[in-house]
Amino acid sequence: MREHAGMQSRRRRSSQPTSHVPLPTRRPEPRPSARQATQTPGVFPELDVRDETGSFGKLGYGSRTDSTGVVLHRTESPSMQSTRNAYTDRVNSGSNVGAHYLIGQEGETSLTVPTNRNVGHTRGNKDRTHRNDNRETLGIENVGMASRLSRRGNLRAQVEGLDLPPQMRERLLSLSDAQLKQTMRDTEYLVHTDVTGAQKRANWNLVNALKDEHDFTLDDVYAHEQVDYKTLGEAEPLVEFFAARRRWPAMLQALRDKAANDPSMRSVLAQEEATWAALQVDGTQAEKNAVDGEQILGEPGPAQEREASRTAFYDQFWSRYERLQGLIAE
Repeated sequence: MREHAGMQSRRRRSSQPTSHVPLPTRRPEPRPSARQATQTPGVFPELDVRDETGSFGKLGYGSRTDSTGVVLHRTESPSMQSTRNAYTDRVNSGSNVGAHYLIGQEGETSLTVPTNRNVGHTRGNKDRTHRNDNRETLGIENVGMASRLSRRGNLRAQVEGLDLPPQMRERLLSLSDAQLKQTMRDTEYLVHTDVTGAQKRANWNLVNALKDEHDFTLDDVYAHEQVDYKTLGEAEPLVEFFAARRRWPAMLQALRDKAANDPSMRSVLAQEEATWAALQVDGTQAEKNAVDGEQILGEPGPAQEREASRTAFYDQFWSRYERLQGLIAE
């Protein structure tokens, strides 16, 4: 998101606007929410969401009965604390610019505005064809700064060296030299790279919990630059992650089918099955209690093994994704 103190919003239209990634339409089975009626709307104890609405709730305005989607943002700040400082300045100035959630680079998640209130996190859809303005969508900001490319350097080589999702890198490198130069000019040579593994996990679990409480599906998750003209890659890496993460069950099934006739695949399948089982209980209160219990006792057990498996999955997400794609394509 580009409205932090001291930062100028970049509204220039890119010659290569981000396209919305087509996603499957099947809605996963909802899981019950652990939120109690006495808790601030938007707090999920099973996800360790920290309630900071006492400090930043005044950024909110009006009220709503439901939400129809999520818009993902990047803070353009280096840390959770610097973002909190900017939010404090906004509260003191009477601003309504912010988001409902902040997610740090270690995956730490804070609720800043209750989800039954509005907050100014987007100016609205470019073509007004989607339901994603401030009165209907939830805003999630992820801590992170954009990378600035050298105007005089080799742009193609610089893009190749960035930590980008494979689809985003391929799309940029498929441009002609003239198109790539114009795209970078339009975004003032700023490019947001990938988020951390912990942020991938926190966003996935939070959005899934939110969609189960509101009137939307994973098809209604947008990058800010799909809604407004923003810095290249502000949340595109997250949207591409969501699309790839949703493909995992089908890819795993394809690996099962292949392993049934190819014994050399079975060790890889066993690893993927164990990881998938660990992912299925992620973000549940029972699993949180199990992991916390083993940590308190200082006795590593199956819950911490599952936790390590989940951490590795998200930290290595794109390399594992491409590896699995390669295996099932052979």
